[in-house]
Amino acid sequence: MWLTDAHRLEVAKIVKEAYDLRSTYAHGSPTQPMSPANLNRLRKVTHQVLLRWLIVAPADDSLGKRLDDTLLSDAKRRQFVEQPLVDFFTSTPPSSLPRDVNETGG
Repeated sequence: MWLTDAHRLEVAKIVKEAYDLRSTYAHGSPTQPMSPANLNRLRKVTHQVLLRWLIVAPADDSLGKRLDDTLLSDAKRRQFVEQPLVDFFTSTPPSSLPRDVNETGG
C-alpha cells in the first residue's frame, strides 16, 4: 500500500527485520533488544499500515479481491490503492505528507 517501489522495499525490510527478531525469540533463541531507531521505524510503518488500510478498504468484503487484482494490474493498483491514498492525503493533509505521497506529487 505504498506508492513507490523504493518505499515498498523499505517497508518490507523493516517488517522482515522485526519478524526475524520475533521468530528468533519465539523459537527460544537469545535475542538482542530492537534498537530505539528500528522500533520507531516499525511503529511508523504500523501506524501507516492501519491508516492506509482504513483509507483503501471498501465498506463491503471485496478488499481481498481488490488487492489481488492490484498485483496483476497497474491500472487497478492506481484505481484502488494509489488514487484513494493521494486523494486522502492531499485533501486532508497531516502536518507532513508521507514521503511516498510527497515524492509522487500528491
